[in-house]
Amino acid sequence: MSYDLFFRSRTVDQQLLLADFANYFSYRRFFEIQGAQAWYTNQDSGVYFSFDYLSNSPEEEDEAGEGLLPVPFNLNYFRPHPFGLEAEPEVQAFVKHFNLTVSDPQTDGMGEGEYSRSGFLRGWNAGNAFAYRAMLSQDQTQRVLSLPSARIETYWRWNCSRAARQDEIGESAFVPGVFFFDVEGEVRTGAIWGDGIPILLPEVDQVIVPRQRLAPRRWFSHKDDMVVFSWAELETTLEGFPSSSEELACYKLFYDATPPEIENLIREKQPPKEKPKGVPFDQVLDRELISQAKPK
Repeated sequence: MSYDLFFRSRTVDQQLLLADFANYFSYRRFFEIQGAQAWYTNQDSGVYFSFDYLSNSPEEEDEAGEGLLPVPFNLNYFRPHPFGLEAEPEVQAFVKHFNLTVSDPQTDGMGEGEYSRSGFLRGWNAGNAFAYRAMLSQDQTQRVLSLPSARIETYWRWNCSRAARQDEIGESAFVPGVFFFDVEGEVRTGAIWGDGIPILLPEVDQVIVPRQRLAPRRWFSHKDDMVVFSWAELETTLEGFPSSSEELACYKLFYDATPPEIENLIREKQPPKEKPKGVPFDQVLDRELISQAKPK
């Protein structure tokens, strides 16, 4: 199940050639041209979608003579709601660049005519909610992972801005993304903090610390490993550093050399019996939509 959107030319003679299609998306961030498909993948956020050029499908014309271009947009349903938030600016930019109107078959969408952000999101959210109901009704016992919508959006926004934050800070400290883990059927958030390096550390459930320099030494060698801290285990130490009360709170652990208390904390921690089980963002579903999808 997916959100499918189509585009129309404004005049009879307006065309969109494959070369124009490929050239446009070749300059768009996060897009990769795969044959006649422009595939969007943001590694930081975990969001993906596509525009396709259907070269074997000739343009259709409606009664007004406006051409239906062979370029559908596709965004999978049964996804966390920020998939639509991230896709919308790209759809808007495409429509604006080629001066197009839209053909939106979604029940609550834009219909035929001018593109609008509100119309896109209205159609996406309604269709996504319907997909939740359809998917969960097939098997009400199926196991799904979820977080409240507000928390999902907070972590998504952090991840979308991660690269910009890194550029602003420079190489003096690391800005990690927020990852998701399955802990006994519950979603937990995490961040990577290798060897206690300088970092802008967001408040998450778990902090995963790969150890190389700080790995325990045995005889005259050491073996790289990994340890996992809960936020509560780090909180007392972190309180000594400047913090930022943004949408997602974070601590500025900026220093020239790793403080002894942090080194000792990391060195003395025992590795977990099992490594954290990662969960891709597209599987972290909106808890409110799941609740609404369940039979009353």
